[in-house]
Amino acid sequence: MRRALAALALFGAGALASVGLIEGGELTVYNSGNSSELIAVLPVYQTGAVTKHVVYCVDLGIPPDPGAVLHVDGDFQITDDLDYAPYLGGQLLLASSCISVSGVEISEGSGFNCSVGQRHCTATRSGNITVPNANTRRFVVFVAWASSGSMLWQSGDSVTVDADYGRLSVLRWT
Repeated sequence: MRRALAALALFGAGALASVGLIEGGELTVYNSGNSSELIAVLPVYQTGAVTKHVVYCVDLGIPPDPGAVLHVDGDFQITDDLDYAPYLGGQLLLASSCISVSGVEISEGSGFNCSVGQRHCTATRSGNITVPNANTRRFVVFVAWASSGSMLWQSGDSVTVDADYGRLSVLRWT
């Protein structure tokens, strides 16, 4: 499967046939589209008191069958006008709705600190999943969170989620 995903990333859908995965299978491409951010502002919470928010959601229409393979790429950009370096985290999930911040992990949750003075930060996640048995989930979500342990943090602090500076893409092979 890794060969197939590498071939797809480098050469497109035609490459899947060359590694023998298109025969008998179907590739479907989903994309969140332009300006598809579901939130415009991401609250910055104190470290340890984080709440996740859905930035993007792609509806697969019907839950993928067990054994189907999903390859997911997502990115979004924030504008940081704070006087401290917030931590920006993200994770890809197969979820039960477009507002769900939990589900089957497609990528691990991780992040980084936006440097002080670095006005724009981009979070990028990618992952692959073979859909588990008894799957009822049909939504792929990119969840995000921001936090800070800075003494400068104040309740109500936030960063702006920049419109049309990212998206969520899903390749579904069955």
